Amino acid sequence: MKHIAIVIAGFNIEFEYKITMNR
Repeated sequence: MKHIAIVIAGFNIEFEYKITMNR
C-alpha cells in the first residue's frame, strides 16, 4: 500500500513538472 502511494506521488510530481515546463 505504501509503495503504491509513493509511486503515485512521484507520478504526480513528474506530471506537475511537465505542466510547468510547458507553460
